[in-house]
Amino acid sequence: MNHFKDEELVTIQGRVFPVIGGRLRIVHEDNQKVSIRTELLEYVLDEHAVARATVETQSGKFTGTGVATKGRDPKLVDALLELAETRAVARALRYAGIGPECCGAEEIGEGAIVAEMPAHGRDGHLKVVPTMATPTNGSRPSSNGNGSNGGRGLSVATAAQLRAIRTLARRTGTTAETVCQAQYGHGRVEGLTVKEASGLIDHLKSQAGQPAQ
Repeated sequence: MNHFKDEELVTIQGRVFPVIGGRLRIVHEDNQKVSIRTELLEYVLDEHAVARATVETQSGKFTGTGVATKGRDPKLVDALLELAETRAVARALRYAGIGPECCGAEEIGEGAIVAEMPAHGRDGHLKVVPTMATPTNGSRPSSNGNGSNGGRGLSVATAAQLRAIRTLARRTGTTAETVCQAQYGHGRVEGLTVKEASGLIDHLKSQAGQPAQ
Protein backbone atom coordinates (compact mmCIF):
# COMPACT_ATOMS: atom_id res chain seq x y z
CA MET A 1 0.00 0.00 0.00
CA ASN A 2 2.09 2.86 -1.35
CA HIS A 3 5.20 1.78 0.61
CA PHE A 4 3.72 2.39 4.06
CA LYS A 5 5.57 0.76 6.93
CA ASP A 6 3.81 -1.73 9.21
CA GLU A 7 3.78 0.75 12.09
CA GLU A 8 2.10 3.30 9.83
CA LEU A 9 -0.91 1.06 9.23
CA VAL A 10 -3.81 0.31 11.54
CA THR A 11 -6.72 -2.11 11.27
CA ILE A 12 -10.21 -0.75 11.84
CA GLN A 13 -13.17 -3.11 11.56
CA GLY A 14 -11.15 -5.54 9.48
CA ARG A 15 -9.82 -2.96 7.02
CA VAL A 16 -6.32 -1.48 6.86
CA PHE A 17 -5.75 2.27 6.85
CA PRO A 18 -2.57 4.39 6.95
CA VAL A 19 -2.03 7.04 9.59
CA ILE A 20 -1.01 10.54 8.57
CA GLY A 21 2.56 10.03 9.76
CA GLY A 22 3.11 7.54 6.96
CA ARG A 23 1.84 9.93 4.30
CA LEU A 24 4.04 12.71 5.65
CA ARG A 25 7.12 10.50 5.68
CA ILE A 26 6.55 9.42 2.08
CA VAL A 27 5.86 12.90 0.73
CA HIS A 28 9.07 14.22 2.32
CA GLU A 29 11.13 11.29 1.07
CA ASP A 30 9.76 11.59 -2.48
CA ASN A 31 10.14 15.37 -2.80
CA GLN A 32 13.14 17.59 -2.29
CA LYS A 33 10.86 20.45 -1.32
CA VAL A 34 7.45 20.18 0.32
CA SER A 35 5.14 22.93 1.53
CA ILE A 36 2.13 22.26 3.77
CA ARG A 37 -0.11 25.16 4.73
CA THR A 38 -3.29 25.02 6.76
CA GLU A 39 -6.00 27.57 7.44
CA LEU A 40 -9.04 27.62 9.68
CA LEU A 41 -12.24 28.14 7.69
CA GLU A 42 -14.80 27.89 10.47
CA TYR A 43 -14.78 27.21 14.20
CA VAL A 44 -17.48 27.17 16.85
CA LEU A 45 -16.09 26.43 20.32
CA ASP A 46 -16.80 22.86 21.40
CA GLU A 47 -19.12 22.37 18.40
CA HIS A 48 -17.28 22.03 15.09
CA ALA A 49 -14.21 23.04 13.11
CA VAL A 50 -13.46 23.19 9.40
CA ALA A 51 -9.89 23.45 8.12
CA ARG A 52 -8.25 23.56 4.71
CA ALA A 53 -4.78 22.23 3.90
CA THR A 54 -2.70 22.99 0.84
CA VAL A 55 0.17 20.67 0.00
CA GLU A 56 2.69 21.70 -2.65
CA THR A 57 5.12 19.13 -4.03
CA GLN A 58 7.17 18.69 -7.18
CA SER A 59 4.00 17.41 -8.86
CA GLY A 60 1.92 20.49 -8.11
CA LYS A 61 -0.43 21.98 -5.53
CA PHE A 62 -3.20 19.98 -3.85
CA THR A 63 -5.93 21.12 -1.46
CA GLY A 64 -8.05 19.17 0.99
CA THR A 65 -10.70 20.08 3.57
CA GLY A 66 -11.20 18.48 6.96
CA VAL A 67 -14.15 18.65 9.34
CA ALA A 68 -14.44 17.69 13.01
CA THR A 69 -17.69 17.95 14.94
CA LYS A 70 -18.97 17.37 18.45
CA GLY A 71 -21.42 14.79 17.17
CA ARG A 72 -18.87 12.81 15.20
CA ASP A 73 -15.99 13.21 17.66
CA PRO A 74 -17.62 13.50 21.10
CA LYS A 75 -14.55 12.58 23.14
CA LEU A 76 -12.34 15.12 21.37
CA VAL A 77 -14.43 18.25 21.74
CA ASP A 78 -11.38 20.04 23.17
CA ALA A 79 -9.27 19.13 20.14
CA LEU A 80 -11.61 19.75 17.21
CA LEU A 81 -9.22 22.25 15.63
CA GLU A 82 -6.33 19.80 15.61
CA LEU A 83 -8.51 16.97 14.36
CA ALA A 84 -9.97 19.03 11.50
CA GLU A 85 -6.48 20.17 10.49
CA THR A 86 -5.13 16.61 10.57
CA ARG A 87 -7.98 15.38 8.39
CA ALA A 88 -7.44 18.24 5.94
CA VAL A 89 -3.74 17.44 5.61
CA ALA A 90 -4.50 13.73 5.16
CA ARG A 91 -6.94 14.47 2.31
CA ALA A 92 -4.56 16.89 0.62
CA LEU A 93 -1.80 14.27 0.75
CA ARG A 94 -4.14 11.72 -0.80
CA TYR A 95 -4.80 14.11 -3.68
CA ALA A 96 -1.03 14.54 -3.98
CA GLY A 97 -0.76 10.82 -4.70
CA ILE A 98 0.29 9.56 -1.28
CA GLY A 99 -1.88 6.51 -0.74
CA PRO A 100 -4.74 7.78 -2.96
CA GLU A 101 -6.41 4.36 -2.98
CA CYS A 102 -7.66 4.65 0.61
CA CYS A 103 -8.68 7.28 3.11
CA GLY A 104 -6.61 7.92 6.19
CA ALA A 105 -7.33 6.44 9.60
CA GLU A 106 -7.81 9.97 10.94
CA GLU A 107 -10.63 10.59 8.46
CA ILE A 108 -12.73 7.88 10.08
CA GLY A 109 -14.94 8.69 13.06
CA GLU A 110 -13.20 9.36 16.36
CA GLY A 111 -14.60 6.24 17.93
CA ALA A 112 -12.23 4.08 15.91
CA ILE A 113 -9.01 6.05 16.00
CA VAL A 114 -7.52 9.39 16.78
CA ALA A 115 -4.07 9.89 15.33
CA GLU A 116 -2.00 12.94 15.97
CA MET A 117 0.22 14.91 13.64
CA PRO A 118 3.67 13.25 13.91
CA ALA A 119 6.46 14.89 15.81
CA HIS A 120 10.08 15.19 14.69
CA GLY A 121 12.72 13.18 16.47
CA ARG A 122 16.20 14.49 17.27
CA ASP A 123 17.49 12.82 14.14
CA GLY A 124 15.09 14.89 12.03
CA HIS A 125 12.97 11.92 10.99
CA LEU A 126 9.25 11.72 11.51
CA LYS A 127 7.90 9.60 14.31
CA VAL A 128 4.24 8.70 14.67
CA VAL A 129 2.43 9.55 17.88
CA PRO A 130 0.64 6.48 19.30
CA THR A 131 -2.98 6.03 18.24
CA MET A 132 -6.07 4.41 19.73
CA ALA A 133 -6.34 1.73 17.07
CA THR A 134 -4.65 -1.64 16.95
CA PRO A 135 -1.68 -1.81 14.53
CA THR A 136 -1.89 -4.40 11.78
CA ASN A 137 0.83 -6.51 13.36
CA GLY A 138 -1.40 -7.11 16.40
CA SER A 139 0.77 -5.24 18.90
CA ARG A 140 -0.31 -2.16 20.77
CA PRO A 141 1.46 1.12 21.51
CA SER A 142 3.41 1.02 24.74
CA SER A 143 4.07 3.63 27.41
CA ASN A 144 7.29 2.02 28.65
CA GLY A 145 9.01 1.17 25.39
CA ASN A 146 8.96 -2.60 25.75
CA GLY A 147 5.53 -3.29 24.26
CA SER A 148 3.95 -4.43 27.52
CA ASN A 149 2.50 -1.14 28.80
CA GLY A 150 3.07 -2.24 32.36
CA GLY A 151 1.32 -5.54 31.70
CA ARG A 152 -2.06 -3.89 31.19
CA GLY A 153 -2.21 -4.66 27.46
CA LEU A 154 -3.91 -1.33 26.75
CA SER A 155 -2.90 1.47 24.40
CA VAL A 156 -1.60 4.66 25.95
CA ALA A 157 -3.67 7.83 26.02
CA THR A 158 -3.45 9.96 22.90
CA ALA A 159 -1.97 13.44 22.84
CA ALA A 160 -5.42 14.83 22.10
CA GLN A 161 -6.81 13.18 25.25
CA LEU A 162 -3.95 14.62 27.32
CA ARG A 163 -4.64 18.10 25.95
CA ALA A 164 -8.31 17.72 26.81
CA ILE A 165 -7.45 16.64 30.36
CA ARG A 166 -5.14 19.61 30.90
CA THR A 167 -7.67 22.06 29.45
CA LEU A 168 -10.54 20.73 31.56
CA ALA A 169 -8.37 20.65 34.67
CA ARG A 170 -7.54 24.35 34.22
CA ARG A 171 -11.23 25.13 33.82
CA THR A 172 -11.95 23.50 37.18
CA GLY A 173 -9.11 25.36 38.89
CA THR A 174 -6.73 22.46 39.33
CA THR A 175 -4.01 20.62 37.40
CA ALA A 176 -4.07 17.42 35.38
CA GLU A 177 -1.44 15.88 37.66
CA THR A 178 -3.48 16.63 40.81
CA VAL A 179 -6.64 15.07 39.36
CA CYS A 180 -4.71 12.06 38.09
CA GLN A 181 -3.20 11.56 41.55
CA ALA A 182 -6.63 11.74 43.19
CA GLN A 183 -8.29 9.35 40.71
CA TYR A 184 -5.55 6.82 40.02
CA GLY A 185 -3.00 7.24 42.81
CA HIS A 186 -0.24 8.71 40.64
CA GLY A 187 0.43 12.03 38.95
CA ARG A 188 1.84 10.61 35.70
CA VAL A 189 -0.71 11.85 33.17
CA GLU A 190 1.36 10.56 30.27
CA GLY A 191 1.13 7.06 31.75
CA LEU A 192 -2.66 6.88 31.48
CA THR A 193 -4.30 4.35 29.20
CA VAL A 194 -6.92 5.38 26.65
CA LYS A 195 -9.66 4.02 28.93
CA GLU A 196 -8.32 5.81 32.00
CA ALA A 197 -7.95 9.09 30.10
CA SER A 198 -11.50 8.80 28.79
CA GLY A 199 -12.78 8.26 32.32
CA LEU A 200 -10.79 11.21 33.60
CA ILE A 201 -12.16 13.44 30.84
CA ASP A 202 -15.72 12.47 31.79
CA HIS A 203 -14.93 13.15 35.46
CA LEU A 204 -13.49 16.59 34.71
CA LYS A 205 -16.44 17.43 32.48
CA SER A 206 -18.82 16.62 35.32
CA GLN A 207 -16.76 18.84 37.62
CA ALA A 208 -16.93 21.63 35.04
CA GLY A 209 -20.69 21.21 34.65
CA GLN A 210 -20.46 19.66 31.20
CA PRO A 211 -22.27 16.44 30.22
CA ALA A 212 -20.01 13.38 30.08
CA GLN A 213 -19.87 11.45 26.82
